[in-house]
Amino acid sequence: TTRPHLFTKATRNDDKELPADTNSNEETKDVDETDEEENIPLTPEMDRANNIYHQAMKLINVTVNRQYEA
Repeated sequence: TTRPHLFTKATRNDDKELPADTNSNEETKDVDETDEEENIPLTPEMDRANNIYHQAMKLINVTVNRQYEA
């Protein structure tokens, strides 16, 4: 089973902005793999917050897209 994602992760462009550090990249990958293995059940409050967040993102995306239609 996979862990539910409450919020989408922001993409990071560290490789473009900073010199590459192989040690920190490897540590980050290990942490990400560990996080994905954990299965954390959502509380009702977390589930509601997750739903509200996704509804807000949909509303924002629709509003932004309508600006370009005019």
